Amino acid sequence: MEREAIFQLLLDQVRQDFDFLRIHGFTGPYVQTWPSQDVIWFTGKHLAIEFHLDWHDQALDCYLVRLVEGKKPGGGYMDEEGKRIRLRLDSWLMSRVIQEPLSTLAKRAKRKKPTWGTQRLREEIEKLKQYAVLLQERGHQILADNPQAFDQIEEELKERGE
Repeated sequence: MEREAIFQLLLDQVRQDFDFLRIHGFTGPYVQTWPSQDVIWFTGKHLAIEFHLDWHDQALDCYLVRLVEGKKPGGGYMDEEGKRIRLRLDSWLMSRVIQEPLSTLAKRAKRKKPTWGTQRLREEIEKLKQYAVLLQERGHQILADNPQAFDQIEEELKERGE
C-alpha cells in the first residue's frame, strides 16, 4: 500500500512539474513498472527524460536519454556498441547552479544522518520541482530536443569525472 502511495505521489509530481515538456514537443508521461523499479518518462524525437524510482536503493534519479532511431533504448547506460545512451541529468542540472564540486557536497551529505524508507523517497520526490525549474532555465538545448545536447552534456560530465 505504501509503495502505491509513493508511486502515485511521484507520478502526480512529475505531471505537475514537467508538463511544460509537452509544450516543447515531448510526449508523455509514460510509465513502466518492475518489482524493483518504476520508470516515468517523456519522449521527444531525439531525447527522452526519465525518472527512475529505485525501490531497492530507495533513490530517485533523473536521466537524459539518447533515443535510438526515435525509440527509447533498453536499460543501462551504454548500448551494445559501448556508446553512452543515458546521462545523469539531475547531476548536470545541479552543476548549473552549484559552484562546489558534487563530490565535495556528497562527502558533506554523508556526514548528515541519512533518512531511509518512505521519508527518504518523499524527500527525493520533492527535489523534482528544482529540476524542472533548472531545466527550464538552463536546459534550452534539451527542451529544443537537440541531439547535440546529449554529446555536450556527456562531455561536461566527463570533464568533471562523472
